[in-house]
Formats: sequence, structure tokens, C-alpha cells
Amino acid sequence: NGALYMIDWNNMQVQGFAPSPIPTGMAIVFTSNASSSRIVGLELEASAHFTDRFSVDFSFNHFFKNNLTKDPPPNPNGLAAKTGDPLSYNPETSFNIGAEYHAPLTDSVNGFARIDWSYTGRRFTGFRPFLTNGTRNSIYNNLPPYHLVNLRLGLNQEQWRFSFFIENLLDGRPIMQQQNLTTPPPATLRVTARPRTFGATINRNF
Repeated sequence: NGALYMIDWNNMQVQGFAPSPIPTGMAIVFTSNASSSRIVGLELEASAHFTDRFSVDFSFNHFFKNNLTKDPPPNPNGLAAKTGDPLSYNPETSFNIGAEYHAPLTDSVNGFARIDWSYTGRRFTGFRPFLTNGTRNSIYNNLPPYHLVNLRLGLNQEQWRFSFFIENLLDGRPIMQQQNLTTPPPATLRVTARPRTFGATINRNF
């Protein structure tokens, strides 16, 4: 399956800022309609059974264009976004690849193994690192690419299914979300993937 698409988005929502009435150095965030953007992308999805026992599945997404096409209205305390700036949180490229193998172990028990690899490309948040007034944009982040690998091994029987899994096999610490706090003392809050996790599941059919 595949799709090549184009989205023209007018009056999209963006974040603005207003000075806080209390002298804390913070700003009041509000949402407004401004600017326009164009998104041109490709989505692909495929699955293949190479043998009765071995199969592979694949999904892919890529943005050829993912940018503002018009400058937002001027805002002395707001975002300094310009035409051509990338839209927030959209990785240019992302994909998932999975492979699974089945094999009979006895007349009534089958074994299986599956591995999944996912990749998420670089993402930007907040359009630009500085606001119109020259101060740092606290919601701007340049998040690096990351990948995750999961593994699952198991046994299938007519009524029972047992599986052992390892999530985040390589024990990576990707930055999935980030928030910058400007109040003294400044701090950065990050959300990452769960560390390498071992587990097991048992299913029973009735």
C-alpha cells in the first residue's frame, strides 16, 4: 500500500506569548490562528511471506515538504517564525521493520521469534530558538533521531500461548519529548523510552 499526498493548511494554530503581569520572567502562552503551511509526504506499507514460516512487514513515512508557506503576523512577544520553517514534531523520515519466524517444535506446539526495529528522525519544536523580541524561545527544541529494537520469543499451542519479550533491547535513552523551564533555576525536563525491559505473557483460549 502507498500514498503520495499534499496538504495545504490555512490559518493553522500557533503559540503566542504575552508578558506575565507578575515580574517573574515568565510569559503567558496562548493559541491563535496564523500563517499557513504545506505538507507533501509519502507513506508506504508492505508485508511479505517469503516462506510458510518467515514473514517481514514494513512501514515508511517521509516528508518532502513540511514547512510554513507564509510568515505569521508580527507579535512582539511571540514566535519569530518565518516562511520555510519546519512544522513542529514532524520527523522528516520514520519507519518500522518487523520480521517473524515460525517453526513446529512438536505435533501440537509451534515456536516463534519476532524482532521489530523502529526509527524516528530529527524533530523541531517551536519553529525557532528565539522569539521576535530576541529572548530565548523556551518551547524550541532540536530533538535528535532515535531508534528502538524489540524482541519476542514464544510458544503456540491450540489453547495456550506463552511469550517472552525484551523491549528496548539496546537500552537506548532517546529524547522523545523535552520541555525547557525558564523559572529560576532553569531546568530541562525530558521524556525518554522505558529502559530495557524483560517480561513474559501467557494467553489461554476458551
